[in-house]
Amino acid sequence: MNYGQVKKASLQLIFSESIAGTPIASTYNNQADYERMIPTLVNDCMMYIATSVKKIPAIVPLSDLALDDSNTEYDIYTLPGNCFEMVNGGLVLSHKKNDYGEIATRIHKIYRLYGGNQLWLPKGVGTKLSLNLEYWRYPDLVSVDPANPPDDEEALDNSPDTHAVIPYWVAAHTVEYDDAHRAAFFYNAFEDRISRLKPNPTFIEDDHITDVYGFDYFPGWFG
Repeated sequence: MNYGQVKKASLQLIFSESIAGTPIASTYNNQADYERMIPTLVNDCMMYIATSVKKIPAIVPLSDLALDDSNTEYDIYTLPGNCFEMVNGGLVLSHKKNDYGEIATRIHKIYRLYGGNQLWLPKGVGTKLSLNLEYWRYPDLVSVDPANPPDDEEALDNSPDTHAVIPYWVAAHTVEYDDAHRAAFFYNAFEDRISRLKPNPTFIEDDHITDVYGFDYFPGWFG
């Protein structure tokens, strides 16, 4: 869905989209106030969904991240600004293991996260190996500037099933000061629908058992 479709659906839920089939002008009653609230509420809902039930995957080469190499033992990478959290085993190594081409291997034990947005790796690992960072990202948000409102054709971030839930969140918060009962109804409808969203699929990956004792700390990747 695009922004215009979500806005229209939100206004229809609170009976503020039209009167007898005629679209309501922004100058009528508090229509303009409703319309100005919608972008912020759409962003709020997209953020809520993307950081809970329906995360958005992303992957970026480690070489694209800002690097601080001033430490003598570790290279310190700054995670992307839109990174919500790393995927478990979020460092992915691409290396040729057989005649079928590149085989991706997840790396768990050689990195540490500090300060919320710093990825620490042993010196030289990131520059020696072809590593990618897999993570969950924040959604791309729409403009909340009244002087530069979102275009109705602007596509919303995340998957289509999440877009259908947003109007109920918007409706609940636009009427909460006018009618607590209607607000509760819309919020309950939102919770019912969001509980049915399916999380991102998880696939079983065939991989070796990690040597937790460190006897084989970095097997042959520098050889």
